[in-house]
Amino acid sequence: MLFVGLVSPAAASSSESPAEVTAKVTLVTEQEIDEYYNTNKARMRGDEAAARAQIRTRLQQQKLNARQEAFLASLRSNGKIVDRLEPPLAARVDVAVAGAPVRGAPDARVTVVEFSDFECPFCKRANGTMASLLEKYSGKIKLVYRDFPLENIHPLARRAAEAARCARDGGKFWEYHDVLFAQSPKLAPEDLQRYAVQVGLDAKKFDACLTSGAQSAGVQSDIDEGQRLGITATPVFFINGRSVRGAQPAETFARVIDDELARTSRVAAKTQ
Repeated sequence: MLFVGLVSPAAASSSESPAEVTAKVTLVTEQEIDEYYNTNKARMRGDEAAARAQIRTRLQQQKLNARQEAFLASLRSNGKIVDRLEPPLAARVDVAVAGAPVRGAPDARVTVVEFSDFECPFCKRANGTMASLLEKYSGKIKLVYRDFPLENIHPLARRAAEAARCARDGGKFWEYHDVLFAQSPKLAPEDLQRYAVQVGLDAKKFDACLTSGAQSAGVQSDIDEGQRLGITATPVFFINGRSVRGAQPAETFARVIDDELARTSRVAAKTQ
C-alpha cells in the first residue's frame, strides 16, 4: 500500500511508520484457518492442504489491510493529509452479455452481470441483495443474469438453469428465476414442472422444452464464458466489468455502483 499526503510534523512524529505497521500485524492462527475452512468447505476445490495455504494468505492480507487502514485513520485524526494522487484505475474485464436476460433500465449507465447457480445458498442470499439494489438504483442500473451451475456440488443446478431458459421462451424468465431462488434447494424435476405452472407457463410446452435438452448448449456457453473469466465459485458479479465476488453486503455493491455512476457522469460531462 502506498501512503501519500502532507502530514503535520506533530502527527508524523507521533505515528508509526508504514514498516512498523506491517511488523505489528499478528500472524494468522491455525484456529482462524480452521474456522474459515469449516465455514466454506462446501465451496473449496482441490486438496485441503492447498486450500488451507490459500486461506492463510487471504486472512493474512486481510489483517494487513485492516492494520494499514487503522494507521491511515490515526494520521487523519492527528494531522492534515492532502492526497495528491488521482485514484487508481479500477481493474475491468469485458464480459459478454448479448442474448442474456436483463432486469432493470435497458439504457442504464451501470451494468451488473451476475454469474449464478440456482442451487447455491450464497446465490440465494445475493438474489435478495440484487432486488434491493435494483429498487434503490431504479433507472440507474440493470442486472444481466448468466448461468454458472456448479455441478460437482450442486447436482440439480444445471437442470434448473435449463428450466429457467425454457421459462424465458415462454416470456416468464424473471418470474421463474425468482421462484427457483425462493424455493431452492427444492429443484427436483417435479418441482421444476410445478413452478412452471405456478408462474403461468404452458405446462406441455415447458416440459417438451426441458426434456428435449435444447437449452443445454446455452447453459454450457455461459459456463465457458465464466471459466474464461476465471470463475470457480458463485456468485460472481461484474459491475461495469469490475469484479465483486461472493454474497457481499449491499453496501459493498453500492460503493462500486456509486463510484461507477460518478465516473460515467464525469465522462459524459467531458464529451458535452
